[in-house]
Amino acid sequence: MARFEARGDLVNGAFLPPEGEPLVSRDPATEGGDAVLETRASAERARLAAAAAAAAFPAWSALSLDQRWEALGGFRAALAERREAIAEAITLETGKIVGEAKAEAASLLARFDAGLAALKAHYRDGPVVPAEGESLVYRPLGVVGVIGPANYPAHLVHAYALPALLAGNTVVAKPSEVTPLVGQRYAEAAAASGLPPGVINVVLGGAATGAALLEDPHVRGLWFTGSYRTGQAIRRAAAERPELLLALELGGKNMAVVLDDADMRQAVHEIVVGGYLTTGQRCTATERVLVHASRKEELVAGLRRAVAGLRFGDPRDPASFAGPLMTFAARERFLRAVAAARAAGAEPLLPDREVGGGAYAPPTLHLVPDGVHELPGYLDEELFGPDLSVETFETDEEALELVAGNPFGFVSSVFTASRERFERFRDRAFSGMFNWNRSTNNASSNLPFGGVGRSGNYRPGGSHTPRSVTYPVAVQQNEHGAFTPHRDLVGSLPPVDLDRLERRHAEEERAEAARSPLDTPRPRRVQLPAGGRLPESERWLRRLYAGERIVREKKPPVFDHLRSSGPWFVSVDDEPLVVLDAMSQTATLPAGFAADEVVRAYVEGEFGDTVLHAGDTTAAEHWAEAAYRRFFQERFPALPHVTFTNGGAEANEKALALCHLHRRDPSANRVLAFEGSFHGRTLLALHATYSPSKRAPYEIGGYEARFAPMPLVDAPHDDADVDEGRFLALAAEGRVAELEAEFGASPSSRVRSEVASLAAVARELATGAVFACIVEPMQSEGGDRYATGRFFRALRLLTRHHQVPLVVDEVQTGFGLGGPLAWHTGYRFVTADGAPDHPDAITFAKRAQLGVVVSRFPDPEPTSVHPASLVRGLLYARSIDPGDAERVEAAVRPRLQALARAFPDLVVNPRAQGYAFAFDMPTPALLDALLEQRFWRGAIVFGAGDRTARYRLSRAFGEREVDRLFDAVRRSLAWIVANPGRRPPAWDDLPRPTAPAEEPAEVRLRRLTARDEAEWLPRIVALEERSYPEPMRDPAERLALALRDPDGVAVVAEVATPDGWAYAGHALGAPLERFGALDGPAQDPFRGERNTLYSLAVTVDERFRGKGVGRALKREQLLAAREARTADGAPRYLFVSGRNAVGHADAMLELNRTLGAHVVAVHEGQYPPLGAPAAYYRIPLRGAAPARVGAGSSALVAAGGGAAPGAGPAADAEARAPVDLRDGVARPLREAPASLVAAERAGLLAGPATMKLTLCNYVTPAVVRATEWLGALAPRLPHLYLTSCRDETVDKSLRILRHNRREAQVAIGLEGGYFGHTSAAARSLSDPGVHAQGEPFFAWPRVPHPEAAGAEATLAAIESEIARAGGPDKVLGVYLEVVQERTGMVLPRRFLGLLDGLRARTGVPVVVSETATASYRSGLGAPFAAEALGFLPDVLVWWPGGQLGVIHVSPELRVAQPLAMVSTWDGDELSLVRLHHRLRELRRLDTRGLAERFAQALHGAVGQRLPLGGMGLYQVISAGERADALVAGLREAGVLVRAHRGGAVALAPAWDDVDRAVQALSSTLPRLLDALGVGEGNAA
Repeated sequence: MARFEARGDLVNGAFLPPEGEPLVSRDPATEGGDAVLETRASAERARLAAAAAAAAFPAWSALSLDQRWEALGGFRAALAERREAIAEAITLETGKIVGEAKAEAASLLARFDAGLAALKAHYRDGPVVPAEGESLVYRPLGVVGVIGPANYPAHLVHAYALPALLAGNTVVAKPSEVTPLVGQRYAEAAAASGLPPGVINVVLGGAATGAALLEDPHVRGLWFTGSYRTGQAIRRAAAERPELLLALELGGKNMAVVLDDADMRQAVHEIVVGGYLTTGQRCTATERVLVHASRKEELVAGLRRAVAGLRFGDPRDPASFAGPLMTFAARERFLRAVAAARAAGAEPLLPDREVGGGAYAPPTLHLVPDGVHELPGYLDEELFGPDLSVETFETDEEALELVAGNPFGFVSSVFTASRERFERFRDRAFSGMFNWNRSTNNASSNLPFGGVGRSGNYRPGGSHTPRSVTYPVAVQQNEHGAFTPHRDLVGSLPPVDLDRLERRHAEEERAEAARSPLDTPRPRRVQLPAGGRLPESERWLRRLYAGERIVREKKPPVFDHLRSSGPWFVSVDDEPLVVLDAMSQTATLPAGFAADEVVRAYVEGEFGDTVLHAGDTTAAEHWAEAAYRRFFQERFPALPHVTFTNGGAEANEKALALCHLHRRDPSANRVLAFEGSFHGRTLLALHATYSPSKRAPYEIGGYEARFAPMPLVDAPHDDADVDEGRFLALAAEGRVAELEAEFGASPSSRVRSEVASLAAVARELATGAVFACIVEPMQSEGGDRYATGRFFRALRLLTRHHQVPLVVDEVQTGFGLGGPLAWHTGYRFVTADGAPDHPDAITFAKRAQLGVVVSRFPDPEPTSVHPASLVRGLLYARSIDPGDAERVEAAVRPRLQALARAFPDLVVNPRAQGYAFAFDMPTPALLDALLEQRFWRGAIVFGAGDRTARYRLSRAFGEREVDRLFDAVRRSLAWIVANPGRRPPAWDDLPRPTAPAEEPAEVRLRRLTARDEAEWLPRIVALEERSYPEPMRDPAERLALALRDPDGVAVVAEVATPDGWAYAGHALGAPLERFGALDGPAQDPFRGERNTLYSLAVTVDERFRGKGVGRALKREQLLAAREARTADGAPRYLFVSGRNAVGHADAMLELNRTLGAHVVAVHEGQYPPLGAPAAYYRIPLRGAAPARVGAGSSALVAAGGGAAPGAGPAADAEARAPVDLRDGVARPLREAPASLVAAERAGLLAGPATMKLTLCNYVTPAVVRATEWLGALAPRLPHLYLTSCRDETVDKSLRILRHNRREAQVAIGLEGGYFGHTSAAARSLSDPGVHAQGEPFFAWPRVPHPEAAGAEATLAAIESEIARAGGPDKVLGVYLEVVQERTGMVLPRRFLGLLDGLRARTGVPVVVSETATASYRSGLGAPFAAEALGFLPDVLVWWPGGQLGVIHVSPELRVAQPLAMVSTWDGDELSLVRLHHRLRELRRLDTRGLAERFAQALHGAVGQRLPLGGMGLYQVISAGERADALVAGLREAGVLVRAHRGGAVALAPAWDDVDRAVQALSSTLPRLLDALGVGEGNAA
């Protein structure tokens, strides 16, 4: 009679009584096999269970993983309660020893955590990195059947059932028919788990029940563990069910290979463990041992000794190593196989012994005859019993063939000292698992578990189990409305829904305007989101990349202006990434994010109108330009000419253009630069850049630069001892041969390298072909490479001797990076007679916020630049203090030296100067390993050269931030040391900091009024007296103002204690005007404006400090101020200001910064007699917005020579304002759009105005919105590239063309064309007759304009130039303007049609510039003229004003390679935001009607007197020699126009100024032309 009562099958949450065929389990350890459980089995139960599981699936799969995990907690608890009962059942039914049975029962619990970890680690829904817009979603199969084996009757059911449940499947489990009691125990736990009915079902039975599961249509996945033969039968039966996912874990014939260098002690132990654990009844058990002939005797002896000592006996006896086989039938099969082996020649190595009276089999060990590897029924079949066969081999190749030929591919082991030999076996084997110097048994849950070949069907369990219970759904998504257009379809599609896009953008802007640091404080410590997930950033980047609009090259975090401050970069995510920007936006930010002096100036109105408007600064000098120019002239008096550009490459191009214009030899056409140099990515700057990978793909033949070697030293100021006087004298006189003779053999390698470099320079200069020598005072991009001051002095003297201009490129090093304004001034240039000297030109950018050229050459045609960047740059310039750089360097240097000592094999040549420090790493791969950790270590670092880690700090870095930075670097290097040869993961969740020792207090806040004075003022005064020394204490009368003034704010905090609520602190404030005697309030320009609350005190009782009381008080004070209203309901306060004692209240100042504070000024000598400085701060309450725009009293504006535009009463200004027709291209609206004004008032422009981001790396939500709008304007040219200026659009478009047309060297333009004049490429496409910057640099052809020569003649001329170039493949493209900016000539429609045909025949791309016609200016009712005229260019470029250029590119020419087309800034965020709002406004105007009215009025006024060209709102009068007089006459009449070289007068009004323009021109022009004697008929 059975020992246990049968309960039947668990179906739909309840046990169904046993029915069907008898099913009896027996104890194999007893004589004859005592019955353990007698039950019945019915295949119908499997079908009922499958139906129940299918019914439960929808609700269970709809739960989240976390919800399913919580629900399965009851199952875990129920299994834990039954652990002993399960272990008992395992021993009773399988004969497994008690210790192993208990371990198996315990493994059921461990599987929960392992299963969850595997699912979360490898099967998490989400985007596929780096392919934005592509994601994976893992879906459950549905009903999963699990057929378990007898050897692990609980574990190998649960190991597959549990992951299936976690993944959202429902389960029908069929345990082995050998172990129904184990199955019943498992079912009892499931029934008690509280899981919904049908989620997990357990049915008992044999083959018929399994077959029913296999055939049931509800079952979508089946996991079987068992023999190869049964697996084959299942595979055949499943052939008719392709929808069934089948996972088979079958038997093994596992090998252990012992090579001649094996550790024999280790091998013997691991082989015995592999062969005899669990009586050999494991699919991972070792059965065949291959041993090198030289080690056979040693191994056999060891195995004999070890196996002979094993005890096989009663599984309940703790002394037993193993028990019986699982069934009597298994015993008989095993004994028959052993007998057959012996009959075939296998030699038994152990004497036979009797073991017990149950299903016991003795452990056996056999030696196969030498050279024999085939014994049918023994060496080719899984025995599943306690036996090892030993075979010998002579060579590794022989063993390799045996391993590779094994049809069972479960697991093998190789014992050898050699990794190389192990890997040869691993790579030749056909095996799911392969171990080195360890047993085939004891698999890891962290790895896949399963075999191949006869051992499985490539569906391993273990960590890979979820792969067989889920299926991946590949999701490709487009953002709403976005797609990658097909050229043949896009022209016939409906127009872009700009109304919908605008609604979306406006809603987002309103949501962003509602944010405040009061509600989302600025984090000022490293924060790393779990798993590196940045969902909001990912969403914005998906929108940016939608339709492949922008190249996928941005860094993962999207930047948050509101929360980023100082050195802290914060992403827009709800759980943000907060890291130290140790690159300071690639050395662009001298004082970090939201720099005090810049935010102060912005709030106080010192930016004037530059935020809302960006006119063409070449039309008239801007006040900020004059002030900035004067700054440089005062500091470099020997270089009187200062001109501005929009970026570093353009600054170098301008400097080289000036050198070229003023060159001594007109034939000189070559630049001399240095090895390791980098001067920018516009074409000529790129020619002077040494890196072949950057330069060579874009070089134009015949214009290659020359490169002299750079004599490097390890660190700044590292000069060798040499007779410098003689050295320099020889250089000054050009006596290079003597220099080589006297110093070329110096014992100092540095001196020798300097001589070699100077000799190379002299040779190039002597050719007369060099028109400029350009050098960086420290090569940044090249790898932070230094040379000595002596070398630079000699270089200056040598270039003086040859009368070749020397350009010092301070784009990366200047503006205080090394301490002084200009890095090179530390080299002390001298003349031949020892007087101080200087370069011929110095270029600045990056920290200067735009490009600056300071030189001895006048600029005949300045470049239009961005006024807001002029203001920002001037503010930074005036704040440069070498002492700040010295402070940061002093903090860096000892930590850098300590880092080098700690990691001497990784940190090579550490060096630092000012805010810059760097070190080299031994290999590029190691540098990559450092860089790839930057975001999850919390510190941004970039590489330079091929193995340099470089850092660019700012004065925002204090000791705390420097410490945190070096901690991140140290941990990154330690990871590299600990993980040799490995690539860092994309993200690693670092240990989270432990919770603070003190929990935040429970705080109650109360706002006081005048009625509370009697009760609270004495308590407040008493706390002040206890908290501060007398010099820092406010008198009672002053404190009382917070209570007495009707507009005062008084807040007290109480903290919950065991004794009740205790007074813990207070925050007091009153109107700023009440504190005129205090430094700070006394100088505040807002005193008298009645818009500022002055914070008297925020004081916390020392008992409650560090518990969040101070933050709560300060926030409540700010909220009270923000909520205060005047009598008419207007906000009473815009700001809260206050003072913090430096060195005494630094924590409070840091708290204020988290709430949005900027320091207005630091007042020295406060709090007498302490004399401590006071930091006077201001906190905007509603976003930083200018409180007074164009304040004429501001120091910055006054320095510019007068009030900023916009100063003075609006009505008077309107009445007096001239009609300005000069810069409508850059300023198409005279009045800023209402949406832009609203954005400024809401604080949304503060970030873009005060911080310049490197858009090549990072974007903001506003940038994404702007690019969406730009992309919508030209949907047939769907790919966008942004630049920082007009000229760069030409250079970048040429690089795009060259990338696609590798052999091309020539670009073709039109006579009269104008594409810019600053860069060599733009100048080479522009007609020199229309600008004053000099001759073209590249000899590119220009053909007659079709308006002048006729369409056919121009087309023929283009064809001729294509042939002259060597054919279409040699031509980059044809460059055209729809309306020529400098002549007004218009491309006829007929010519465009002919050109389209030429393009089709030759494949030569057409690039159209629409600077004069973009933004609807053509009057054709479209954003761009070309497409409105029926012509689609391959590339469209335009300059919309500001620090921005836009390139629209066809799919055929798109360059998708990340970083191939970048420049540091890639545009300007403020310019983009302004353009976005302008374009939204312009589409609402009647642009056709306005353009027609203006054109008609102008034609009516000019008549036939003078030739008139142009289109729409861009018109050009060809006035010839009368141009200057015409311009002067119009100016006198209050109309401002501009004349271009060649006598063209351009008129481009703002759209909202058309009526005034029409009126003024209609009344003025006819009289003026009469006065000038211009009569009818002159136009002919």
